[in-house]
Amino acid sequence: MRSSILLAGLILLAVGGCTSPESRVRSSLIRIGLPRDTAECMADNVASKLSSQQIRDLSRLSGLSEHKIGEMTIGEFTGLLTRSGNLEMVAIFARAGVGCAIIG
Repeated sequence: MRSSILLAGLILLAVGGCTSPESRVRSSLIRIGLPRDTAECMADNVASKLSSQQIRDLSRLSGLSEHKIGEMTIGEFTGLLTRSGNLEMVAIFARAGVGCAIIG
């Protein structure tokens, strides 16, 4: 019994470690309320520019949003980031948001 619990825990750790930064960012953006297409575009553009800590911070922000999935605009998201106080993340996501808005 004990060994099966240990094995299950090791499998969960291994699977959790395989999650790419892009997928973590994308999931957080969707939970925050951005439309899926916007979240995918932004995640592809910003994941390599964010530190591990910034990706964790973004994940924590998903608990602060009162928007339902797909209801938040890029401007509202930028405001949420600004209130978080991480100005580097604001700049990274603002550039990505403009690029995704242009691409459409």
